[in-house]
Amino acid sequence: MFKCDTCKKTSEPRTRMNKIIVETRPRSYYNIIVKHKIVKRPRFLQFINKDSRKIAELEKFGWKVVRENFSRGTEIVKETRVCEKCVKILSK
Repeated sequence: MFKCDTCKKTSEPRTRMNKIIVETRPRSYYNIIVKHKIVKRPRFLQFINKDSRKIAELEKFGWKVVRENFSRGTEIVKETRVCEKCVKILSK
């Protein structure tokens, strides 16, 4: 059961909830792949921006940066819960 954000009605039990993305924003990420001296298994880390203090802290604990790159994407800012009846109305 959930409350529809458009018609404000509570749905019946076991009905499907649909989420509609209302607002997004562009986002850039700083990605690095690090390896430990002992473990040898690479790990993937993702940060909002490049921070040399975090990299220095990782190197202090024995991690070595193998690869780094920047990527871009979109981030969901706001989404609404909608019942099946409202989805049909909004899709027209």
